[in-house]
Amino acid sequence: MALLYLEKNEQAIDYFERASKLDPNMTEIHLSLARAYYQLKNLDKAESELKICRAHIAETKNRGEAYEDIMWSLLNSTEFRTKR
Repeated sequence: MALLYLEKNEQAIDYFERASKLDPNMTEIHLSLARAYYQLKNLDKAESELKICRAHIAETKNRGEAYEDIMWSLLNSTEFRTKR
């Protein structure tokens, strides 16, 4: 996450892609990847990562927990914390 805050998106993508191979079901990783791809204007890959997040919400038995995962990621994003 620190790499995203520092706007080192290419490095962040490398880190998050490796992390997603270790835990492909961790929504925070895919949301962070989507954010990094979006910041690099790679909208196709950003949308692909968001589809994974939406699938997680649809497939999970506890949707509240799925939304909490996504909300946590959003609340910890640079955009939320610094742009008012």
